[in-house]
Amino acid sequence: MEEDVPADSLYATFRYFECNELKSVKVYDENVVVFTGIIDEQITESSSDGDLLKISARSLAALLLDNESVPISYNHPSCSVIEQRHLKPFSISALENNNDTYFGTHTVYKGESNYKAVEGFSKKVFKSPVRVNENGELSFKGIFKNEKVVFSNSDDGIFYHGFLENIRRCEPISKVRIKVVNSSGYHTVLENESAVKKGIVRERYLNAVLTDTPAVYAQSIIENSNKKAYSLTLKCKGQKLYTFGCDALVKDSVKGEIDNLYVSGVRYELGNSGETTVVTLKRKEV
Repeated sequence: MEEDVPADSLYATFRYFECNELKSVKVYDENVVVFTGIIDEQITESSSDGDLLKISARSLAALLLDNESVPISYNHPSCSVIEQRHLKPFSISALENNNDTYFGTHTVYKGESNYKAVEGFSKKVFKSPVRVNENGELSFKGIFKNEKVVFSNSDDGIFYHGFLENIRRCEPISKVRIKVVNSSGYHTVLENESAVKKGIVRERYLNAVLTDTPAVYAQSIIENSNKKAYSLTLKCKGQKLYTFGCDALVKDSVKGEIDNLYVSGVRYELGNSGETTVVTLKRKEV
């Protein structure tokens, strides 16, 4: 599961068993559902390891990505309207209060997917990308949870035995210069204070003549560049999928405490060597 990838993915290999064409999959850890999705590929393979059946699958968000939405313009749409039009046809339900309404116009253009239609609405109302969870429920508020987890290699918390910190000064954008009208130049400037304080000089020019909210668009460019500037990867034993979207604190015996983080991705593996979860963390604010 990754923050910037709408559909979670699953790859599994089994000893071959006779079966028809598979269409869906649900994965449990004991009695808890950890994945629900559709089959993308089903492969039968004979090798030195014997006869194998391999599948690749994506979570139910794939149905929203794969299906084009009807072009439509909404006036003051509510969560319930978006749910009925874009989620229910694919057996996906919404988690948030259905009374939330956007007091404006939301247009879905020809060629846009149902996912883009729903995410466009969510960004206007909740200022957040959407997320479809392991039970096939969509949250308009994205991946974030009201929980905090602690990772540690020497103290109480979720134990990890692998640590990789990556600081990428090549990513942050220091300034975005914006052109608002055709007759003018790129005179509006939005500055990334954290990048400037670090002595980073990396500017971009944004032609926002046809953009309704140029400052918001420019700010998103800066925020996305800041997200890419720092990551921390931890390797943990066992299944830690539940940490996805949580705030995080890392207590490292060498680096000390690293706070103000959140879990932006998890990759769980089950094989001959046991269970391992690789957790990716990013900074909440830069």
